[in-house]
Amino acid sequence: MHAQCVLIRLRCNDDHDTANDDEQQTKLLRGADGKFIRTQGRGNGTQPVDEKKVKQLMAQYVISAELPFKGIENEEFNRLCHYLNTSFKPISRKVVKTAVFKEFKCLEAMIKFKLQENGKGKIASTTDMWTSNQSKGYMVLTCHFIDAEWNLYAFPVEFKQIMYPHTAEVLKKVYCEGMGKWQIYPEEISACTLDNASNNVSFMDKISSEMYYPNLCHVRCVAHVLHLIAKESLDIQQDFIGTIRVFINKLFNAPSTKEAFQAHLRITSPHLLECKEPALDTQTRWNSTFEMLEAAMPFREAFDRYAGVVELAIINTLEWEVARMLLQILKPLRDMTLTLCETMNPTIHLVFPLISDLEGKLQATLSGLCESLNEEQQRNSTLVVF
Repeated sequence: MHAQCVLIRLRCNDDHDTANDDEQQTKLLRGADGKFIRTQGRGNGTQPVDEKKVKQLMAQYVISAELPFKGIENEEFNRLCHYLNTSFKPISRKVVKTAVFKEFKCLEAMIKFKLQENGKGKIASTTDMWTSNQSKGYMVLTCHFIDAEWNLYAFPVEFKQIMYPHTAEVLKKVYCEGMGKWQIYPEEISACTLDNASNNVSFMDKISSEMYYPNLCHVRCVAHVLHLIAKESLDIQQDFIGTIRVFINKLFNAPSTKEAFQAHLRITSPHLLECKEPALDTQTRWNSTFEMLEAAMPFREAFDRYAGVVELAIINTLEWEVARMLLQILKPLRDMTLTLCETMNPTIHLVFPLISDLEGKLQATLSGLCESLNEEQQRNSTLVVF
């Protein structure tokens, strides 16, 4: 309530200033030399506003900020615009909606021109499918190319809900319709990159064998191959990972236990209060599981001490040690995935050097882990003798 009252008071004062003291208000502007100059009055109200340009800029603002159309009619937003230029006239959501669709048409025409200008076997495509949290299947189709000035472009040319079943025939139909809509002909497409789902493999076999795209090169997504390798490795530790999820959900997501756990840390391990809190992972994304485990490792002793308080099973030392080793093995895979997932630069030329580098790092990591295990085994053997 106090914050609301302050806001109302400030707004009242601002209204008073606008009505009575506008001539005495000053503003700072940068001159041609870059230095600040002082001028009288608010905004640049003496200069007329180009309404056509305003509509265009408003449409671009709505698109880039992903705003609803009604956001343009917000009272405080229009107060700001009027403050900057008193000749500004508010724009309705219908006007902005029309301007947004005009921007879309202009961009669509530009994309078609670029695609046609840079065709003739120079266009690569990627496609992927996923299921939304509403259990709806979607397919996106993107075209990539480098123009004569060596600028990399990536345009989504199709984004469509796909009804079940997601067979190879359905994928082929969406792919061909999407390319045809943009007047992209088979001879202009050099490759298609997909993940390793069985329906994608069947789709590529079908589209090549039936002479739709006879020269289309099937490129398997390297990042997805790494994903499959990492998921296979993490499956070994599913019981441990499940226990970590329970700890995180109990100690960091429930307000009452989180406050009690933080109070416990202030007494026993105050340095952990500055560590990043582990967050629950997205189980379909292995890198988020990696990040969850990585963030949980510093809390190892704290989890063990606090397990009895929240009635959770204590994680044994061997499980923690295996998890630590697993993180060491998976870290090079994570680093390679991040490098390959660059969106502003092509990365296919990095695949073989990265694979070679990955092999060396994994061998070094495994050698180090074997030495550690041998030393641990020797220590245990010495203790047994004594």
